[in-house]
Amino acid sequence: MGVKPIRLSALLIIATLLLMSTPIGQAEEGDETILHIHFLADGSPLELQNVEIELVNAWSGQIIHQEITNGTDVEITLENSEIVRLNIKIQNRTQDGFSSSNLQRIPLIQPNMSEITTVEANFLDNIPITLNGFDQETTFKFLGNQTIDWGPWEQNISTGLPNGTSGWIESHVTGGNWSLIYWNGSQEINAVNQGNLRLMAQNHGWNGTILVRHSPSGWENSFMINGEVDHELPRIDGGKWHMWRLIEGIPEMQSHSFDDALFESLDSWLSSPPIPINNPNSTTYLDFDEDEIENSATIYANWDASIRLPSYIGHPMFPFSHLGITYQIDRFLGNWDGVVDSAESTLFSEKLHSLGWIDAKETGCCALNDESMKATNPIYPTGAHLDPAISDVFQDGMSWGWDESGRLYGNSINAEIQILNIPFRANLRDSANLSIDLPNEWELRYSPQDEVLNATAESIHVNRSELMVTSEITLNIAKNEHPAISIDGTGATENYAILGGPINLSMTCEDNGPGITETRWRITDSNGLHIINGPHLHYSTDSSHEDGDEIRILAECIDSHGSIGSIDRYLILDGKAPQWSVIMLEDHPSFWAQLNHSMDEIYLQVNATSTLIFDFKANDDNGEPVSITLTSNRSEGWERSAENRLYFAELWPQGDEINGMHMNNEERHREREPAIRWIQVSISDSVGNIAEKNWSITSLDLGAPVPRPALLIDNETYGINNIGTPSSLIEIDMDASFDDLNSIEDILWSSELNGQILFENESWDVVSRFTLSPLNAGRHDLVVSGIDLSGNIGYHSMTIEIHPDLKPFLSISDVMVPSGIQSGRSGEITVVITNSGSDSTGAEVCVQEQCVSIDAMGATLDGPGITSVSISFDSLPAGSSPVSVKWNIDSETYSSESKTPAIEPAWRESARFIIKVMLIAYCAGILFDRRFGST
Repeated sequence: MGVKPIRLSALLIIATLLLMSTPIGQAEEGDETILHIHFLADGSPLELQNVEIELVNAWSGQIIHQEITNGTDVEITLENSEIVRLNIKIQNRTQDGFSSSNLQRIPLIQPNMSEITTVEANFLDNIPITLNGFDQETTFKFLGNQTIDWGPWEQNISTGLPNGTSGWIESHVTGGNWSLIYWNGSQEINAVNQGNLRLMAQNHGWNGTILVRHSPSGWENSFMINGEVDHELPRIDGGKWHMWRLIEGIPEMQSHSFDDALFESLDSWLSSPPIPINNPNSTTYLDFDEDEIENSATIYANWDASIRLPSYIGHPMFPFSHLGITYQIDRFLGNWDGVVDSAESTLFSEKLHSLGWIDAKETGCCALNDESMKATNPIYPTGAHLDPAISDVFQDGMSWGWDESGRLYGNSINAEIQILNIPFRANLRDSANLSIDLPNEWELRYSPQDEVLNATAESIHVNRSELMVTSEITLNIAKNEHPAISIDGTGATENYAILGGPINLSMTCEDNGPGITETRWRITDSNGLHIINGPHLHYSTDSSHEDGDEIRILAECIDSHGSIGSIDRYLILDGKAPQWSVIMLEDHPSFWAQLNHSMDEIYLQVNATSTLIFDFKANDDNGEPVSITLTSNRSEGWERSAENRLYFAELWPQGDEINGMHMNNEERHREREPAIRWIQVSISDSVGNIAEKNWSITSLDLGAPVPRPALLIDNETYGINNIGTPSSLIEIDMDASFDDLNSIEDILWSSELNGQILFENESWDVVSRFTLSPLNAGRHDLVVSGIDLSGNIGYHSMTIEIHPDLKPFLSISDVMVPSGIQSGRSGEITVVITNSGSDSTGAEVCVQEQCVSIDAMGATLDGPGITSVSISFDSLPAGSSPVSVKWNIDSETYSSESKTPAIEPAWRESARFIIKVMLIAYCAGILFDRRFGST
């Protein structure tokens, strides 16, 4: 049966054994550490493409170098000579069929300083494999005793496996056989067609992650459960299965183990609660020499460590540290049989003892001023052990560890603060708490990770086990300084203290270093020495003291080093209150000059809305500043304060309880009391001697009444839909009016309309709602005023608009004829029509029997509508002629009549001429007769 070829993906191959245990020397300035790696196959150079190179620190597990290269060799420059592991991953299979699985295990590399360290990476040839009984859909993974990781094949596994090796092969058909079989290096592999192993369990209420591992292969898998369990695993032809429930990512104390089967019930195991692992304690100690730290100098310290770890943690000098130390020992130092025997345990101790280090930052200790502290000589573990020394791989309750000690050094910088960095990167030593003993008189000043620190005097304890995320702990250390002390309180200044009164002082002690400070007071007076412990002092002088006596108050703060910070004061007793004076002026726009009130009086009266000007002055015999504080209930929290002189101006209105627009009409009509406010001045000298005085200030009525007339049209409020006309009932409603203090009944009211007095000094009963006589169309000015009991007068003026009636009403306001015209001649008669209604209308204007039609304009607020029309006559009629205008409203005819001025008849002019001639002739005859007649 043919087998479908499977493509082989790249594997990460890490081989780890100690190369040597040679002491590590320190590099001279300018030296380089060079690592030269040759790729070989059967002793000949091997050309590789896209090969990934990684160098891993053997103590920290950190990748210190990584690159992808091509060719038969690679050269790498290193920063130091720390022991490293070499990982090689081939991205693509070579032409000869080599992959990462063909790489022989490479021992740990100890680079030589100032020399080139050569490493040979040898690749094994492949041997062909015969597969029997495998389905053509089978996929394979292989883990050999020389390889590091499980590798899937890009082609069928029959193309070859590394010669001279053995290992475990995982074969899997989706939905079919799944097996994990041991390969002893033969060229023939037989299939195990037994299906798969099924894990089953009911819902026992525990939900989380299950970790599964096979011993001795190290095959592992994890899966989540949330309720019932139904999970598949490969069948195995040797070894056993181990399962753990994870508690916050850590395996529980006891595993559940079982052999190969078709079915495994987990009910009994899952019904019991998981027990967390009780991790052994590790301790590390860094003890700096007691010598003074000088700038830019070398600092020395002793390093001691006792590392104890659970067996589920491995060592980074071997691959697969996540599988635990026992798996690593069995596979990389033993025979990979699932058991750690005494010989393998001893070999492990020997290997760990030979693994020296110099870089303290990479091994869980520290860096000083951003440079790693170094060992003066390589530090090697001692007492390495596995407890118990003989055990099965993945056995419960195992631990391992070692001890180490040595001398470290670092360099100080030219600064007050030296910076000590403690790494936490989840490396082997990083979880161990670290105790630090600083040089004499040095202390911790600051750390952003102070929540994991306990520090006193020269000691710092770093609780790295409490850290949840990888980081770096920064410790700013410096030489101890005296605590800084300050005093605050009442009853005393730097030079004086109150006589007979309480002296209440509080001491604030600020220390740059950690730990608890101690505080105490020493008081020396005429009665001797008094010592009071604590930051607070409550002290009073008795009757044996007099004004001008001297006392001594000494405040002391002692830090954890025993350094003392202090404030020492010699104080003169002061029992006299300060002297003071005050002037209060009242300023108001209606006054021609400011009023000076006598402040000797307790009860003061000021006019409301005045501005009060206060001027307080104070001084004390001791020459120190005097505090002036003025408080009042003028408004909530009102206070003014200053030293020695308090000068300010303040508007002094009536109170908040006066009548106003914010009230309803009934409330604003009531009588209110004028505002009476108190003010209190407190004048205190520097030690607390106080002088006080109170005043009561009454605000007199200076607010005028507020007339608020409302216009009513036919008993409704005036508005756009309710306008006044000459026929409307016009009323004025005064209900919204008020005075700030007086009752509405105590106000006298007056009113004018268009300059004509309507009423004067009338009571509220009369004016609360009064009626105006009918008003003609147009605008009318109404003024209403009120006078309160204090003589304050308030005015309100308003314009009342009376709109014309809508219906047109025409009248003949004027008829004009030409001056001197006589009847019988041609001419025009002009008729002027007035419309007192707002609607325009068509009309007919007639003089005698001669008529014309017009459009009579409507009236407005400014006056009636005026329309004029001229009627032409060929022969004007004599005398007065009738004039009429007619218009229709809703099919009903209305009219208005008048007459023209009289027009003289034409014969009257001839008669007047004859009469004139006769009169002239008559007069002339009389004169002639008198002159020339007979006597």
